[in-house]
Amino acid sequence: MVFWGDGCPFSAAAIDWLDRYEAAHPDVSVVRVEVWEDAAGEAAFAEALAALDREPRTVPTFLVDGQVRVGFDDRVAAWVTATAEAADEGRDAPTAGDGGFTPLEPGEGRETVDLADEEPAERRGPTVPVVAAAVALALAAVAAALAVRRRSLRG
Repeated sequence: MVFWGDGCPFSAAAIDWLDRYEAAHPDVSVVRVEVWEDAAGEAAFAEALAALDREPRTVPTFLVDGQVRVGFDDRVAAWVTATAEAADEGRDAPTAGDGGFTPLEPGEGRETVDLADEEPAERRGPTVPVVAAAVALALAAVAAALAVRRRSLRG
């Protein structure tokens, strides 16, 4: 899942990369939630991150297998790819030092969440079912808001 903002250049780059990634991996579908122009998306962003005891900070924000990364560049793309592949294969998600990706360094011009400094139990965060339930609630809120918006446009 990626939370993004319309007009954010990092979000635009992330969405472009996701389009290419999905085209190369037809079995993958990434949920995209716009948070700057869509109040329901903004609420879903807050709810999904609250389930991980985090606060929404900026966009794009990726949520993959209970882990969070903020910002976008080649290293984040590598992290998303490695984390998604690990989840698909039932392996633990990669961390800094695993060799599966190069982590972002704090202060590189974007806000980052450095999960490598946390203890393993904290790094993994809530179990996948807890995160899945939070994401499902967030998506239900987005769907309900879209349904209300469609009805108001028709009526």
